[in-house]
Amino acid sequence: MAKLINLTPHTVNIVKNDNSIISFPPSGTIARVFSDYVKRGTVNDIDVVDVVYGDVIDLPPPRKDIVYIVSRMVLNAAPNRRDLVVPHDLVRNPDGSVKGARCFARGD
Repeated sequence: MAKLINLTPHTVNIVKNDNSIISFPPSGTIARVFSDYVKRGTVNDIDVVDVVYGDVIDLPPPRKDIVYIVSRMVLNAAPNRRDLVVPHDLVRNPDGSVKGARCFARGD
């Protein structure tokens, strides 16, 4: 059985079929994608920028039997990593707030 490590800044909840919840608290390490921007002009005196994305920061190397929970941006920036998952198929409370996700998704 794989160990799941949450590399996001918030608790990730998975809502199971019986409506029970499995929670994955933040690990303390946050995997991110470096970003910068280049000013391209203005619209009505408001800057317009191009966002430039770079390397993934603070993503541990693959380890046997470890699966990392990451943001969609990190997953997309590391397409060859089969050990990364993101929360998928959100479940909402009656007030519209997110209760959790039904499953994890992986990039192809």
